[in-house]
Amino acid sequence: MSNSYNKPPTSNVNHQQSSSILKFPGLARQSNVDEKGILLRSSSDSLARVDHRRIGNNGNNSFEKFTASCEDAWDHKIEDKISFQGIDNKGVSINTPTSRLKFGTRPAIHIKELDNKTSKNENDKLNNEASTSVEVVNSISEPLSNRSSEDPKIVKLRKLMYCDQQTDLNQLRTITWSGIPNEERPIAWKLLLGHVPALQSKREMVLQHKKAEYQNLVEQYYYNRQENDDIYRQIHIDIPRMQPLISIFQQPIVQGIFERILYIWSIRHPASGYVQGMNDLVTPFFVTYLSEFVPGHAFSDVETFDVSTLPDEVLATVESDSYWSFNKLLDSIQDNYTFAQPGIQRLVNLLSRVVSRVDKKLHEHLEHNSIEYLQFAFRWMNNLLIREIPLRCIIRLWDTYLSEGAVTATYVPSTNFSDSLELNTWSMNSGTPFSSAFHLFVCAAFLRFWSKSLLQEKDFQGLMLRLQNLPTFHWSENEVKLLVADAYQLKYAFSPNHLKV
Repeated sequence: MSNSYNKPPTSNVNHQQSSSILKFPGLARQSNVDEKGILLRSSSDSLARVDHRRIGNNGNNSFEKFTASCEDAWDHKIEDKISFQGIDNKGVSINTPTSRLKFGTRPAIHIKELDNKTSKNENDKLNNEASTSVEVVNSISEPLSNRSSEDPKIVKLRKLMYCDQQTDLNQLRTITWSGIPNEERPIAWKLLLGHVPALQSKREMVLQHKKAEYQNLVEQYYYNRQENDDIYRQIHIDIPRMQPLISIFQQPIVQGIFERILYIWSIRHPASGYVQGMNDLVTPFFVTYLSEFVPGHAFSDVETFDVSTLPDEVLATVESDSYWSFNKLLDSIQDNYTFAQPGIQRLVNLLSRVVSRVDKKLHEHLEHNSIEYLQFAFRWMNNLLIREIPLRCIIRLWDTYLSEGAVTATYVPSTNFSDSLELNTWSMNSGTPFSSAFHLFVCAAFLRFWSKSLLQEKDFQGLMLRLQNLPTFHWSENEVKLLVADAYQLKYAFSPNHLKV
């Protein structure tokens, strides 16, 4: 089996960081998008000036250090659809009392479709004003997945995973929140999920033990099943329908791997059993762990790869890792799949409440046309947006999801808002690898991303057709970063007091 856990870093860097630097996505500037919300790239794109008084007066924190801590939202390539208070239409800070915001009290950013009205003269002026800052931020704000192997953050990530005797998981989550390079993603996901221990000397032993245990489960359950097994029959029907546009999932070897993973999990979890849609949740793990053995490691290399060229031992490793990671994920959200699926119903009700506060006009428009959130958002919660967003983007989204998990304590209230005890509980999947709360806010950001086009639909049929067929086929990492940046703002905007009624 290929051993990827002893890879040394490519260079030495100073890893000391100032403890005063906050690690959170910063705010972003406006740019031009067309009426459909598609980014318009031009040679006049530039970084807007930012009033340093918004950042703070701490002399120890330079602008470069602050932007380095704001991995995603300072990226001038992804901020084109974001606007917020205290910034004029040129992206320049307005010196008002409200522009001096403290962390935790700033207004949430809003993704919206802007009119393309910025004149060429204004853009030229901004280019001249920001020419110096652009070079600095270009080298800092580029996502991890696009950075060179010599980048300090990549070097630190590799040191954490491959060189340190015990990986600091808090530092790992901070670095991986903004995306993980393709080559490093498999081991990073295993660490974030708790599939392998943080102690490096134990990892290989644990992986071998889990692989042997999974192979025993296959022998015990899968190959001894009855011929008329209802669970197996339903899985066998669903697998060929999975990701029909990606050729690797149509290969018989891959379909056999998915059948075994889903069947064994269902037999070992009789409280829920197999539920349609679970097959989608295996795909990100399978693609990620297979990429370790595919030249190039990128999703584009994996989606057309012939898995029959790999040794059986490698395929067994990928299958085992995919099963145990899938098991960890569903342990976090199993109430989504038990009888009546109470977890999903709760999340859908909360999505309605969140949208009613962040986009009241859209919420009222849906209600006026008799659209219920359960009619379109059930699939968002059941499949974690895998059927709404291309798989290449889902993998990037899950980098952030897994980084938000484990020690995350994001508040998501129950439907009983009069319960004072509930309003003081910061929970929902706290201490688990996956945070349903953050997924809730991603869904809210995803819905209002399409607010303008949805408001143009004037009847029930038009709205439902739009909601069930959102045009995300050409999405890239940039749109995903918009979603997670907006969801991050919503997460801090919705404290218990905000949701009291």
